Amino acid sequence: MTSEKYEDILWEHRNLRWSARILGTIEVVFLFYLAFTEFWEEISNHSASPIITMISGQYFLAVTLTIVFFGLIIAYWKGGLGGGISLASYIVLFIGWADFHVNFILGMVLASLPSILYFTYGLTVYLELKKAERDQTKNG
Repeated sequence: MTSEKYEDILWEHRNLRWSARILGTIEVVFLFYLAFTEFWEEISNHSASPIITMISGQYFLAVTLTIVFFGLIIAYWKGGLGGGISLASYIVLFIGWADFHVNFILGMVLASLPSILYFTYGLTVYLELKKAERDQTKNG
């Protein structure tokens, strides 16, 4: 496959990639802001161990959201991989959470949207690249 064909495939899916990047960046900034303000509040209250106090027993939530955060950062460069990591973490969070109600479900769908977009982008580009390679070997 030529690099021109590869660039054409990426160009065809640029809207999906940029939508995922914009929403993912907004979510990363929000998660960072949330963690920073909570940590700063614990420091302002002179907590002996601010991270443990900040988490306050919600280890499952803290670990899954940390994985989501790093998955979205990875997804900026490697869309399919980071989107898959982030989406898998959201699925684990959704399955493992005990309190289901409409607001939680809608919030999870909205929060996982960048992960879904990144994963979809990575998957569609991968499938189109495989199809182009298959067509090239069949015709060439």
